[in-house]
Amino acid sequence: IEEQREYDRKAELLQANLYAELIKINRSYRLCLVNSGKAEARNIRIKLDGVPLDNHCAAVKGISIPSYIGPNSEVSFPLAISLDCSPPFEIEVKWDDDYSQDRVYKNTLMF
Repeated sequence: IEEQREYDRKAELLQANLYAELIKINRSYRLCLVNSGKAEARNIRIKLDGVPLDNHCAAVKGISIPSYIGPNSEVSFPLAISLDCSPPFEIEVKWDDDYSQDRVYKNTLMF
């Protein structure tokens, strides 16, 4: 049991833990990515409704996804929400960390 606990503790130190939130600030919306893990998340890829974020109707042109998010950190960027393009959105976030590659977070973003 102690060996398993030690293994789990070491594994936790190598893992980023990403999740996403849709937040409203005044009349605008932002996609917030939070890394609550103890390691850096790298090579971050985001899809909304199965489409890479850059090609989604909610994407704001000229805004790029950060290539990494440090441990216990968050980043946010604007989304272009309109009557023609509004939540719910199915989000998929993939990233790499020191534990493994292609880790995945999936959820439904709603107001």
